[in-house]
Amino acid sequence: MDDKSGWLVLAAFIAVGILLDWTNRRSRDRRTLARARTAPIAAAKDGAWALVTGTLEAVGPAMTSPVGGETCIGFRLEVRPAGEDESPVWTKEDAGAFSVADRTGTMHVEGPLRIVVEQKDDWARMAREDLDLLEEADVRTTGLLGDPTFEYREWLLQPGDLVSVFGLVFLEPDPAAPAAGLRAAPLIRRMRGSAERPLLVQPAERPARG
Repeated sequence: MDDKSGWLVLAAFIAVGILLDWTNRRSRDRRTLARARTAPIAAAKDGAWALVTGTLEAVGPAMTSPVGGETCIGFRLEVRPAGEDESPVWTKEDAGAFSVADRTGTMHVEGPLRIVVEQKDDWARMAREDLDLLEEADVRTTGLLGDPTFEYREWLLQPGDLVSVFGLVFLEPDPAAPAAGLRAAPLIRRMRGSAERPLLVQPAERPARG
């Protein structure tokens, strides 16, 4: 086997591994959300896992999505070679701190997180100047068979969106609350993810009005 064929075989094995990991993780996330039942934010208990649904609001500065250049609270970006029906070769997710509120209260949310979305087919061609993102992530933008082009799709979290968030709940003193003598500081509800157990965030549908 020559060097060129060896590299192609290695690339194929890597691509299959990425596809399986991406597919399995996405399936696990969907099953987790499907098993959970939404609870009012006011009912979320300290140290318990909960799924809450509410309106999204930013806490702190907004960010800009890396390719589309859209102002948002958070984003999910997927990139694949153009014209190929396969799993993304690169995925990036990020979000600033935000809150979700329902009629019963407010939940403060901090990542890391994963955005769980319905797959869509509206891929768009990446501009050449955006390929620096892939190179910084060690994704090859040149190859033995020529210089490939890439497609991307982005999902955004924006103020006013209705979302469901699944994670571990903490009741913590409110740092913004004024001192109240000997009285205990009021508590706020917070979800905080970790690298091992990121929060799951999913767009939710608003109930139809009768």
